Amino acid sequence: TIYEPGAPPFSASLHNMANRIAVAYSYQNKRFTTSWEQNTESDAEFGQKDLLLSQREKSATMAAQFRSTELDNRKYPLMDPAFTSRTKKFEAKVYLKGWMDTLDWRYYSQDEGNIIYEEIGAGEREIGEDDRPKAAQGFQLNSAAGWTITSIWLRVKKVGTPADNFQVALYDDNATTPNASQSATPNLAGGSITTSYVWYEFILDTPFAASTGTLYWIHIQRSGAVDSSNFYMIDTNGEQGYADGNLYIQRSSDSSWYNKNMDALFRVVGEEATTAQIIDIVSTAGEFFIDTDIIDASGVSSGTFRAGDQTALYEILELLKTGTTNSRRLLAEVTNIRKLRVYEEPAKNSANWTMNKKREMWDEYGVKVLPQDCPVGMWVQLIDFIPSTANISKLADPSPIFIDEAEYDVLKG
Repeated sequence: TIYEPGAPPFSASLHNMANRIAVAYSYQNKRFTTSWEQNTESDAEFGQKDLLLSQREKSATMAAQFRSTELDNRKYPLMDPAFTSRTKKFEAKVYLKGWMDTLDWRYYSQDEGNIIYEEIGAGEREIGEDDRPKAAQGFQLNSAAGWTITSIWLRVKKVGTPADNFQVALYDDNATTPNASQSATPNLAGGSITTSYVWYEFILDTPFAASTGTLYWIHIQRSGAVDSSNFYMIDTNGEQGYADGNLYIQRSSDSSWYNKNMDALFRVVGEEATTAQIIDIVSTAGEFFIDTDIIDASGVSSGTFRAGDQTALYEILELLKTGTTNSRRLLAEVTNIRKLRVYEEPAKNSANWTMNKKREMWDEYGVKVLPQDCPVGMWVQLIDFIPSTANISKLADPSPIFIDEAEYDVLKG
């Protein structure tokens, strides 16, 4: 904000500026999203700053025009004059944010880690009921790069009371038919399967590194003999809406496979360590960052797919909140060379900073901390906060406390 003698103050902010815009819109009760439109001159000056807007019941043409209009209005910071007051002296106020905030400028999408076909329709297929006891659903990765498959989901039910196991494995391909198992999953006992369709997850014994554009198969069978009264069913859709594979059935008589002209309902999922995902997000969306330094690996894995509806900062904060296998949060800070440093929250019993009731603070070496330093990310022991006459035998000890954030006012001290 600029204050000039005899004139009203005026200000400019990056807050409402955007130089890359898309519009999520609905039309006839269906959701769509336009492509992104970008202003390269603004991008070169300020860095890429995304904005995903929304509109209801707009045609594709209207949504595209709204996107272009908004981009033209927002591509540069707007000057905002204030007509309510005048100043007698010249001064300027600059409001700053940290580099971490720039991760909120970019939306993050990741097409790896998720293949889904779950369009419920007419059709189902018996498993282990007749002379075609095995089934296999083909699928392919269409992402830019391959990724590691960790689990498979199917909609399954049972008929009667099968006493054996429902078995699922990941197979590779040979001439458009299942070839050999690449990774099995634990048996699912027939007694634990319901008589109505439910999604069941089958976690691979060994995560499998799959290649994009290659045909793979979800191989399905029962462990016991064929039984026409007690068997399993998988949910299918006869509309063949999945474009990258079909459901095949194997004959017992000659072990040959043939196309059933339908698709099983399925999900293929990939997971990765949360700290590894943070590295990928910063590498993709952190245009001002030079690197990510993972001090403590989380030991926790989660799905990698992101639809692109949230910003990179939102995704990173969600991963940090998940924490580590030590049941502590992950913390992050940006160093003076713009490297994101990720580390585990210190143990509560490690509190070696102190603060008194005057809010004066000392570090682990007993050195008094200057208020303007605004230290955060540590446990602090409170001293002299509770009067000696207070009975706190029925209260939890408030000390130590964790310092999540700090603020310093230059004028007030």
